[in-house]
Amino acid sequence: MTRDVETDGAAASESRAPAGRRGKPPRPRQRTFYSVAYRGRATARGMRFLNKAEVFANGPPLTFQPPGFFERGFVSYPVTPRFHLSKRFGRWPADIEEDGPYWLVTDRAKEVLSQLAPSDFAFMALDVEVDPGENPVKYWLCDIIRMTDAVDLERSQARVHKDRSGKDIIEMTSATQLAFKENLLEGYRVFRLLANFTAIICDKIFKDTVKAARLTGLRFKDLTLCQDGKL
Repeated sequence: MTRDVETDGAAASESRAPAGRRGKPPRPRQRTFYSVAYRGRATARGMRFLNKAEVFANGPPLTFQPPGFFERGFVSYPVTPRFHLSKRFGRWPADIEEDGPYWLVTDRAKEVLSQLAPSDFAFMALDVEVDPGENPVKYWLCDIIRMTDAVDLERSQARVHKDRSGKDIIEMTSATQLAFKENLLEGYRVFRLLANFTAIICDKIFKDTVKAARLTGLRFKDLTLCQDGKL
């Protein structure tokens, strides 16, 4: 965190501040959090699954899914998933794209994410073939493995309904604004909500790092309420 250098003029101005404001402890700076969404694509991704039968030889589900309802990460498969990527089939993927409950990420994106927040992610390697003449590429499935119940519902502006078990489910809409219990999010850069597994939330450092690295595929919406509870 940078600190402004206080000049003599600034010090004088400080001394002339109203007496009621002097000595009042500064309010802790509130972190900004964003919902993570995906940029729309007009054409299909040009990847074909070459060994689906071998990958899912142990039976259903026949798609990539987390190990359990409250477990993140990857199932152990008998072989490495293999794909053929070709412009003949469609477009090449962005650096980060939604792929069911996971992200499909480039090798460059994996490097950025791993350096930024190694405890927030798990990765599974994919074998990817390309057409003759194309440069070799490497892709990974990526999972956001941090899950938390850090939303302060009393201070949030969000629709909440209960599932069959009576558990609160937060509806993520364009009007949703969330307040967080920040003491539960120390060290978190990106995470899922226990009250909505599909919702992926990140902090400003994650957003700024993704943009600075020019990773394509994601967009961000500020979810954070001001500290007084107003938008």
